[in-house]
Amino acid sequence: MLTFFRAGGFSMWTVLAFGIAAIGIAVGFARQPDARRLALVRALTWVEVFAMLAGVATNAMVVLYRAAREPDPTFLLLQGFAEAITPLVLGGTLLMVAWLAVAIGVRRRPDDDA
Repeated sequence: MLTFFRAGGFSMWTVLAFGIAAIGIAVGFARQPDARRLALVRALTWVEVFAMLAGVATNAMVVLYRAAREPDPTFLLLQGFAEAITPLVLGGTLLMVAWLAVAIGVRRRPDDDA
């Protein structure tokens, strides 16, 4: 797991932070469903998606910059792509957990409040 996290570089910290925040608010929504919490989960989801995209873009930029200086960059590009997409994997997993909690909250929400 540490190797996976290290492969994504610094962007993994932002993806992790926003993902944990989204999960925390989503769990709060599951426990006590209200529109304000749901709106905050939606907003944090967008922040998480943009953090994931920025992380992948940054990682890809580094890989391509390095590959441009190699005589045969095939292996470097393949390994670099695998490492570059790690923010997507981490962020997608965290968002999946957050939205599972939202689904539980939606199910628990009173019908007259919908």
